[in-house]
Amino acid sequence: MHSAVRLQGRVDVEALEQSFEFMVQRHETLRTTFPSQNGMPMQVIQSQAGLVIERYDLKKISPQRRKGAK
Repeated sequence: MHSAVRLQGRVDVEALEQSFEFMVQRHETLRTTFPSQNGMPMQVIQSQAGLVIERYDLKKISPQRRKGAK
């Protein structure tokens, strides 16, 4: 399941990354993948998530375009 959230104001990106990292470390299901091996799915639980939040600088984009940006 995925979701989008619009944040307004200053965001402490490092604290946000740490919060997500803690949540992912705590729940195996968020670190689980199912790669195919010989045509069969194999469950693999990663020991670390390696989560990185992508950042986009929207300062050069007009406020009208920023509101419509996805």
